Amino acid sequence: MAQGIDALAHKRMRHVAGAVRTPAPAGHRAVSRPRSVTGSPTYPGVLSNYCRFNSSGYVTTCGIEARNLTTGASQVVVQSADYFFGEPTLSPDGSTVAFVETPCEISGTLAPCATTNTYGNDEVAYVPFSGGPAGQVLLSSKTDYVDYPSWSPDSTTVMVSKFTFTSTGIVTASTLVDVVVSTTSATTVTITGETTPWDGVFSPDGKTIAYLAGGTVLKTVPVPGTAGGGTPVAATHDFTNASAIAWSPDGTKLAVDDATPPVGTGDWHQFVEVVRLNATSPGLSTVTALAGTTIDGSVYAPAFSTDGSEVLYGTCPTVKINGNYYCYPDSVDAVDVSGTYRTTVLAGKSDVANYVGGDTFGPAPVAGVGSTFTALTPTRLATLTGTTAVTVGHPVTLPIAGVAGIPTNVTAVTLNLTGSGASVPTYVQVYPGGSAPLVSNLNLMPNQVAAVAVQVPVSSGGTIVIATGAGRVGVRVDVSGYFQAGSGGARYQPLPGPVRVLPSTPVGPGLSHQVTLTGVAGEPANAVAAVVNVTGTVTSGGGTYLTAYPDGVSLPGASTLNLAPGAPRANLATVGLGADGDISVYNAVGTTNVIVDVMGIYTTSGKGLQYVPVTPTRVLDTRNGTNTRLGSTAPLGAAATLDLPVVGTVSTAQGQVSLPSTAAVAVFTLTAVDPSTLTYLTAFPTPTSGSAVPATSSLNAQRGQVTPNLSITAMGAGGRVRIYNSRGTVPTLVDLSGYYQPPAP
Repeated sequence: MAQGIDALAHKRMRHVAGAVRTPAPAGHRAVSRPRSVTGSPTYPGVLSNYCRFNSSGYVTTCGIEARNLTTGASQVVVQSADYFFGEPTLSPDGSTVAFVETPCEISGTLAPCATTNTYGNDEVAYVPFSGGPAGQVLLSSKTDYVDYPSWSPDSTTVMVSKFTFTSTGIVTASTLVDVVVSTTSATTVTITGETTPWDGVFSPDGKTIAYLAGGTVLKTVPVPGTAGGGTPVAATHDFTNASAIAWSPDGTKLAVDDATPPVGTGDWHQFVEVVRLNATSPGLSTVTALAGTTIDGSVYAPAFSTDGSEVLYGTCPTVKINGNYYCYPDSVDAVDVSGTYRTTVLAGKSDVANYVGGDTFGPAPVAGVGSTFTALTPTRLATLTGTTAVTVGHPVTLPIAGVAGIPTNVTAVTLNLTGSGASVPTYVQVYPGGSAPLVSNLNLMPNQVAAVAVQVPVSSGGTIVIATGAGRVGVRVDVSGYFQAGSGGARYQPLPGPVRVLPSTPVGPGLSHQVTLTGVAGEPANAVAAVVNVTGTVTSGGGTYLTAYPDGVSLPGASTLNLAPGAPRANLATVGLGADGDISVYNAVGTTNVIVDVMGIYTTSGKGLQYVPVTPTRVLDTRNGTNTRLGSTAPLGAAATLDLPVVGTVSTAQGQVSLPSTAAVAVFTLTAVDPSTLTYLTAFPTPTSGSAVPATSSLNAQRGQVTPNLSITAMGAGGRVRIYNSRGTVPTLVDLSGYYQPPAP
């Protein structure tokens, strides 16, 4: 126990004496412990304390700042030249920020911090989230030290830790105090048998307090006044030197920062641990030290993301200057709860000290309204060629609602785009309207004919927009089905992984090949459509096209896949089933080897998932590391895989996109950009263990080309999708356009 108390004093003295009592060299920042908080419901981001220095290294102003992770914009909550601020925490209702403030004084009078090394009593204060002056005091420490404010779930009370130190900085006692914000009345929280509880944190349901006893033992206790209140529950966990706690949103886990003592003249080794609560009996259970969070320096203030999938925390590596330790630079990092990836969410600034304490991305993703599916016989909606071709700067608005049997309450459509006659290398994008998103659906070279499937939201006006990035390009648009809100259509049932139902089979010119789906992979009798990936390789003759359509009906005037002689190419298709439950694939010219993989089926059985479209958003670009949850990522190498987190909130170049924990299947365009050699990519659910790759492919790519394909892939472990590359190296893009989830109860 003594080791923990001494260790806290070590941290505590650094917090008080770092950049505060001793001027920090210009451009450097002293070790400190800012506190993470929950992002405002209207301001998704992080809340952090900071100090700014002049050229001589003296503090000029300190404050608390909210930074929007979507736009990068910042908002000053409180700022002063006369106070130091720390431990900001936002009330659950998003209205108020509580924090610790330390006034700078000369002879007991408030004075600019740059002019004095004398400080008044620490205080816990508050301001509206919209901003306000310092000094709205909730609790003054008088002769004690106050720290770690924590809000009750109803936003009425702030719990504060009070410490008493010896003259050498050793903790002799600590208590938890509840302060009612409206009256500033304070009540000591009595915990039986504890003399040094600190960092008390309310559980999300307000029934339990987690706290640290002496910095080494994590405990939970029912809130006094509830059944069993005041007596710690049975199980505890010993830490070396813990100092901050955060609950997961569902109340099943706790995140703690911990540390091991320095060796020789080194600094503390600090890291984040996640403690899982025992679900069947009171107390704490397994403890996991999150990989990649250990540094020589400060790791502080863990906080769960609002969907509970990640832990964010402040981190600050140590720099030793003139015998003193400084942190430079501070940043906010994120790590998933299993510790499999780590990334920087928000970097520090060179002119700011104590800049960041990690936090959530804002409100938890909310499940969207699901839609059900109705299959159509493939039908050509538009031929945008010649004088009607799509030209850069002149996007085409295409009516969808009320056309070709599509109802007016349509929410999304499944399309096949065929591009041709590009005047320059370009791309085609499809979106519901408004500003063009930073995505692409189809990439084309001059004289190339290529097709891609698209599952795109429809605007409230019943239209979609088709645009090109450069030059002029012809686009043919075929529709194979639509989604509408409600339960009137079919629901999607994904397979556990892609299933090959037709191995490479030659199909002659002008012939259709029946593909048997009945009974394959558990297809029920009431299946009405299938999601298939069709791959073709021309073996004789010139270029050709393939059409996938319901077996037993007349050949429609639409196409699924366009092929040139040489390398194979694939395209996803959502195809209605014939009366016999099968589909057919037609080949126009020459002989073509055809492969068909099934991804899932639509059924009217009342079971399955509903579709939720989202504005198309790029969530992965291995050329520049787009996707904050993966950080900087390199092109995929030979036989390499990448696990892409999809569930949760992802900050991207065009803003945020959020998928709730209920999302079970992701819909995205997967693009391979000019691979180093002929290769293929496969997207499949991330397995819970092992490295097996399905014997299927999502797209085939070759050098000198940019090759996309739509993927409808079930989520795997941790809400992730695994992407595998067969050969060479290939930059990879992922553009998300929707997800499937269970229907609302």
